[in-house]
Amino acid sequence: MIGKQKVGKSRFFDVYLERKIHDYTPTIGVDFLKINNMVIWDTSGDNRFITVTRNFVLSSTILFCVYRDFDSYTWINNYMKSLDFKFIPVKKIFFINVGSIDGYFDVDCIEHHYFKCDFTKKSVDECIRFIQDKITVKQETVKNRGYCGWF
Repeated sequence: MIGKQKVGKSRFFDVYLERKIHDYTPTIGVDFLKINNMVIWDTSGDNRFITVTRNFVLSSTILFCVYRDFDSYTWINNYMKSLDFKFIPVKKIFFINVGSIDGYFDVDCIEHHYFKCDFTKKSVDECIRFIQDKITVKQETVKNRGYCGWF
């Protein structure tokens, strides 16, 4: 999970887990969270930790990008431009809008989705459910048992 400082990345999970929301407390480096089958790294948006958080992004298969205003939208846009998606394992990107600005991100060759979310329990639950539905891979195996031969 990436986004500019104070955009609401940690608050998103506080609402989902029904934890009491206190005054703003910045994430120091990276925080860890597990929801069902997802392991989520909540990264700090503070530039002091950019080298630490970048390592988590470069080894991630799914990105959650959280933005709420023009400043945080620009931050995400610039961050996306700095990544070379040919060399990192990102397969899907979820852009989560928690504010008032709608934006489009130019991400070629990677499956991406947009979701509008306020910080109500219902909205956050719907967002998590939407994400889980999109990342769950349903594989059907077809076994052809019509012929079996031993040599």
